Amino acid sequence: MSPSLARPEPAPDGGAQLVREWQPEGPAVGDVVIVHGLNEHSGRWERTGGLLAAAGYRVRSFDLLGFGASSGRRADIERFALYLDQIQGHLDAVRTPGRPLVLLGHSLGGLLALEYALAERPQP
Repeated sequence: MSPSLARPEPAPDGGAQLVREWQPEGPAVGDVVIVHGLNEHSGRWERTGGLLAAAGYRVRSFDLLGFGASSGRRADIERFALYLDQIQGHLDAVRTPGRPLVLLGHSLGGLLALEYALAERPQP
């Protein structure tokens, strides 16, 4: 299992967000975007991201605004839609025509993934 590559990227609130990616050794069979839970950060998904990459998936996770190494007041957000904007940006970043795209959320991330799926936004 290879470790993630972590880097800062611009966030939808004008600040920064930490992004982690795990790459498969060969051609990707699909893409997965992971949304972490309350009081967590993307680094907590190191093992899962590595296992999915070993199974052939390109995996991307990120620190939600106000969590981990991302900008924003800790666990506080002015507009809930900013989380959905953040998720949409990551889905758009990995979307590859003809390849499956999975949105995986845990705890708060599961709530956000469900809210995203129910919203009028581009679907995974």
